[in-house]
Amino acid sequence: MASRSFEFDIRARTLTLTVEDMDARTLALPPGMFEFETNLERVAIRPDAAELTVGFANGRDAVIELRDTRRSLEELQAGRPLVYLDQNHWSTIAAVREGPAGVTTEQARAAQVLADLVHDRRILLPVSGAHLVETTPLQGDRRVALATTVLELGRGWRMRNPLSVRADEIVSGVRGEAPVASGVFAPEVNEILSSETSVSAAAQGEFEPIEALLKVLPAILGMYDTVVDREAIPDEGGLAAAQAWAQNWADIAAKVHAAGEPASMVRRVAYGNLILDLRDTLIEVAGMIGISVEEVLDRLIADKDLVSRMPFLGQMNQLLFARLRNTGQRWEANDLFDIMFLSCAAGYADVVVGERTTIGYLRQARAPRAKASLASSLPEAVDAVNRILA
Repeated sequence: MASRSFEFDIRARTLTLTVEDMDARTLALPPGMFEFETNLERVAIRPDAAELTVGFANGRDAVIELRDTRRSLEELQAGRPLVYLDQNHWSTIAAVREGPAGVTTEQARAAQVLADLVHDRRILLPVSGAHLVETTPLQGDRRVALATTVLELGRGWRMRNPLSVRADEIVSGVRGEAPVASGVFAPEVNEILSSETSVSAAAQGEFEPIEALLKVLPAILGMYDTVVDREAIPDEGGLAAAQAWAQNWADIAAKVHAAGEPASMVRRVAYGNLILDLRDTLIEVAGMIGISVEEVLDRLIADKDLVSRMPFLGQMNQLLFARLRNTGQRWEANDLFDIMFLSCAAGYADVVVGERTTIGYLRQARAPRAKASLASSLPEAVDAVNRILA
């Protein structure tokens, strides 16, 4: 079948059809198509390549790789190391692209190297739900610069919601299998905010390029349009929940410090409260497996080493222990994203770049050690990537 592409110029209201070995044809968009306010300028679709491109009003283009189930995730990744960036490092890259005021020469050079490696298809910078949530309170030029940077360099690759990753780890563990999640990173940006544990509907059954694309296109365009909007999106309770979580852990820390508990007891406190935090996931897992919540819990804690073999929850358990041991550690709402998403990335990515404190805690991990190389700056990240690519 001849290669085809479709390009919608939303502002000019035209559709250009290109078929291999034939002249391109430009037509007027039919009435009703794209007749709404949008932050997108154009959409180009290459169904046979399982790829589409979204153009933004600031002149940036984001190429989106789609999930082609005719190929494994390893084939789609094509040997590209997975480099997970915390939001502050995404902000640095965005600042460099817009004009590097306040960014050191070393940081600017490293930011450009990472961007070039993405464009040369040598690394992947997957996007997570944390990135999008932490972008939406911003507004104006700063919001647009950060959002378009994340979406362009993300290339449609996402990290699964840690809630679904931990459910996968627990399901496998209580079944007596290796407690490891699958598909943690994939070109399924339309599912970036999903907490479901199943693969996307577009990734099921026989792969038909046009049909698969049409299933995910509305979700992708709607999300991209929303993320690059110049207006802030009001918080709908997420901050209050994160603050309550942080206060709970601050209270626990105060109690163990006041009691002068030894490290062995602090470790048990961290583990016990991690299990308490998992209660909703345990209910979900019980339903998935078809056993009681009590049996899931019994199996989970019967093997004292089970959590330590989980790439994500093992990292998180150790990080919570290390933070509780630090008498000077403050607990704040944004710690929830750092602990959840950086622990998950540390267990499954190739390189993780985060803020210095959390990376320091992750470097202390022993059971299990982080799979990823850990960095607290963009220049460190470039060094880690170069070692992998060498």
